[in-house]
Amino acid sequence: MTINDLSVNPAGFDRDAFLEDWHWLLPKDAKPVMITVMGDVFAQDPNGAVRFLDTCEGSTETVAEDGQQFQTLLKDTNFVLKHFHPRRVQELKAHGLTPNAGQCYSFKHPPVLGGKDELDNYEVCDAAVHMSLAGQIHQQAKELPDGTVVSKANINTAGSSKPWWKLWQRSRIE
Repeated sequence: MTINDLSVNPAGFDRDAFLEDWHWLLPKDAKPVMITVMGDVFAQDPNGAVRFLDTCEGSTETVAEDGQQFQTLLKDTNFVLKHFHPRRVQELKAHGLTPNAGQCYSFKHPPVLGGKDELDNYEVCDAAVHMSLAGQIHQQAKELPDGTVVSKANINTAGSSKPWWKLWQRSRIE
């Protein structure tokens, strides 16, 4: 399995809008430099540092001081295992889920809302839709105390200029 098998081709994505729903956690000028097929993102800050945005956990960590150091990390087996989850990707493909261009794996019921990290809880999703939904859900859930039962997540589509909202076919989480 190569890094290309573990990442999403960003062709066609609006780099300026891709992380819009994560501006509460990332700098507004951060740009995606690599999207993993598991739906996470490496984003570069205006100062050049590369951060890993974990969309399952709703967290970020700086992984490289600059793009050159990031390119070196991509050759490190332990780094790839930790951030790209190749074993899970293999399991999902064996389970019949294979993303097309512009798609990634996404949880049907996100763990932050009580979903389980089980093969049947994954689906293939447009990567831009995944990013927006995960960002909005984590922003709403970040202030909740541990153990809070969530019965509804409000997804903002009002006035959205994002044409991909029409691609989203999933039911809202309630």
